[in-house]
Amino acid sequence: MVPVRLEPRAARVITSRVTPAGVSEVPRPRALVVGAGVMGAHHARVLAELPTHFSLVGVVDVRGDARESLVASFGGSAFDEADVDDALRCADHVVVATPIEAHARIAIRALEAGKSVLVEKPLAASARDASALVATAAAYAGSGARLFVGHSERFNPVVRALVRALDGEQLRAISLTRRGPASRRDARAHGVLLNLGVHDLDLVAYLCASPCDVVAVSGVRCQANGSPGSSDQADVALVTRSGVRARVRVDRLAARWTRKLTVQTESAVFEADLLGRTLTRAGRDGVPTYIALGDEEPLRAQTLAVAHALEGYASPEIATGDDGARAVHLAEEAEAQIRGVLSREVRWIA
Repeated sequence: MVPVRLEPRAARVITSRVTPAGVSEVPRPRALVVGAGVMGAHHARVLAELPTHFSLVGVVDVRGDARESLVASFGGSAFDEADVDDALRCADHVVVATPIEAHARIAIRALEAGKSVLVEKPLAASARDASALVATAAAYAGSGARLFVGHSERFNPVVRALVRALDGEQLRAISLTRRGPASRRDARAHGVLLNLGVHDLDLVAYLCASPCDVVAVSGVRCQANGSPGSSDQADVALVTRSGVRARVRVDRLAARWTRKLTVQTESAVFEADLLGRTLTRAGRDGVPTYIALGDEEPLRAQTLAVAHALEGYASPEIATGDDGARAVHLAEEAEAQIRGVLSREVRWIA
């Protein structure tokens, strides 16, 4: 079900450790984390926990206490954002975990310097910026530039088990629901689809191995809680180019977190709880059977997939720049319809 993307092995500067006997071990990229917030801290931790794959060389942030704290915990050097160019010269691989508005600016500088880059989701604050990132990665590919996107939901043990279970199945419909309270990190400067829904918009295309288009939308925005143009609830109907119908519901006004996924095939219905980590399959008899899951942390699994991609191996799970750009384009299109920007009238199709 999942397309394997084989990308050319990029030339890059790498470090290697030498054993006392003088035998070089497997080379490992020097990794730099830009952004010392919640996600930046998680990335720094995981990179430090994988010393045979990456060497964490530094953390960049405008806040001195934040970057110094991560360096004290996980190693490397602390850099002010004003010194990001100096930091980039020390690195081969860059993780961009800044606020959304800074994604494109930081990632483009890293790509132009010939670095491999993983940008936390969403890839950028706008479809235009996302396209610019993809174009920059292509333009500097000869210098070693690579672009990945942190759609870590692909590495959720439930999703990984579902992908295996769907092998050979004919998909008919997908429904995803993501609800929860707005976090302090979510200033609501962007709509709920860009902040949260991109995970699910990406999952639709990923599970169906096919791009998708917006069919219809509905949504709610609370103007008292942020930008007048930002939606807080969204309901999006899509259809993939392969004919699978999908529905994505996202809500950041709910009291408790819920993340559900239902997949209907020609012969079965799969019910998944992405938060509670359960997956069942019910055949034509309607009796659900639980499917065994792995237990690896999604961010760790994603980081390993990036490492393997940089080593030149096929990585079917890691989201590429093109994948991330498509999710941002879909989110922007749906948000535009919710705001009533498009001239055509939008109705749900029964």
